[in-house]
Amino acid sequence: MLEELFLLFSFVTTYRDARGIAWRIDYRVKIFMVVSAWISVLYFKTLLTMVLSTVPVFIYISMTNRRLAKYVLSLSSIPAVIVFLVVVIVSPYPFASITGIIQGFRIGYKVYVMSASSMAFMTTTNPVTVSGMFRRFPRVHDYNIILARLVPLTLKDLSQVIGIQRSLGRPMHRVLFPVTVSTLRRGDELAESLYMRGYGLMSGRSIIREPIGMNIESLFQLLISMICPVISYGILHWV
Repeated sequence: MLEELFLLFSFVTTYRDARGIAWRIDYRVKIFMVVSAWISVLYFKTLLTMVLSTVPVFIYISMTNRRLAKYVLSLSSIPAVIVFLVVVIVSPYPFASITGIIQGFRIGYKVYVMSASSMAFMTTTNPVTVSGMFRRFPRVHDYNIILARLVPLTLKDLSQVIGIQRSLGRPMHRVLFPVTVSTLRRGDELAESLYMRGYGLMSGRSIIREPIGMNIESLFQLLISMICPVISYGILHWV
């Protein structure tokens, strides 16, 4: 069960080229959407304003395919539920009180939106295209590509190691060493791959793939990502 969970997390953090509305949206609009959602859940305090300001995230997730949307929404609930339980337990209010539950739900919702928006962005946005923003900063450009590949691969390796350790009847705490070795090996392989492609030989980076640009889907997502937080701000201060 645990190895399957890490495998699913690897699935929702790995970019895969597919046909769909979410893949046709310009990456700069996606970045704006994610940043806007993070700022909104950190700024707004009431559930109404938080939910309203983050509607664009769920609209975007609905633009992906059904299978991906299901995994993103369900897996994002895992850290959210953990945070919710921790907040309810350590809350200064009486245990399981309405005030403590509302506080836990509010903080859990923040974590839920951050997780869902990040996963949806990672699995529908080409990291090479995003790295084009940092082509004048070669190290940042390269680190972004490495992290975009290393995170899902590490989660996949962790899933495989847990499965192997369980099949051998060994305790789960012994996965740390093989996962560390596997991560270092993955890092060396990615470094060699980047070196073979000429990374580090020039001070700048050329654009491998041109941005999609503003189309109808991008304009729609941009508008709702701007309008929803503004409406929430108005509700917070004027209602």
